[in-house]
Formats: sequence, structure tokens, C-alpha cells
Amino acid sequence: MKRFFCSCGGEIFFENHQCLSCQTAVGFDPACMQMVVVDHADHHRFCRNKSQFGVCNWMRPDDGGNPLCSACQFNRTIPNLGLDGNQKHWTVLEQAKKRLFFTLMQLGFLCAVAGTNQIRDCCLISLTMLEASLSILPTASLHPVIAKEWLP
Repeated sequence: MKRFFCSCGGEIFFENHQCLSCQTAVGFDPACMQMVVVDHADHHRFCRNKSQFGVCNWMRPDDGGNPLCSACQFNRTIPNLGLDGNQKHWTVLEQAKKRLFFTLMQLGFLCAVAGTNQIRDCCLISLTMLEASLSILPTASLHPVIAKEWLP
């Protein structure tokens, strides 16, 4: 995983919501593949899943029509947060998904375009390319969705 640093010089980890040194709000901007200091003047906002549930630290365009970041748009359902432990399970799942997306983006299999949420449009094509390049025969159809459901 790439190392990130705050403007204060403190190290920022990929899952951080704030700098541990200066307490400044930080988030991941998929358009530039960097952890950035959250400055609302730059027209980026946290994903709604951060403000409502605290499970995401990715940024989204302020002027975009979707309140979710490009990665959270893949979620079809969220867990029943009324059940004990589901908030923690969802957080762990989101962190793993974001690391996967980061790696796939670094490898060129997924892309995020500044000011848009085109990561969804690229995913199916990229997964097909990945499958072909690795000569994998899928046992199930590939869909550009990551979903996890928790049963009561």
C-alpha cells in the first residue's frame, strides 16, 4: 500500500478519516489516487456513507448528482445496523473493498475520472480484461457489484 502524508507532515493511513497528528479531516480522492486534506473549497465532499454511518473515507465530487463515492455505488444493500456487530462487519468489508479497488485502479483495471463516477462504467470491461489476461474460466457470471448481506 502506498504511503500518504498530511500537509502537517504526519503519516496518514488509507483508512483514516483524520490526521492522527493534527486532527485535520482527510479522505481518499480516487480521481488523484491520494489521501487529501478535506477542504470544502476544492469542491469535494465525503461520501454519504461516511456522514451517515462512518464506514467510508472516500471523497466524491461536490457537484456530482450521487451522494455516494464511486466505490460505495457498488453496494446494493447495507446490513441491518440494528443487529449487534453489523456496523463493525460492514466497516471491515468496506475497508477491504476500498483496498481492492485501490489496487485494481493502480493496475489499470478500474478507473475513476475526476468530476464523475465512471468507475462503475469501467468495471465490467476491466473484469473481463482481467479474466482474459489471467486465463481464468469463471464459475459464475461476473457482475460489477460487491454485495454482502447479513442474515438475522
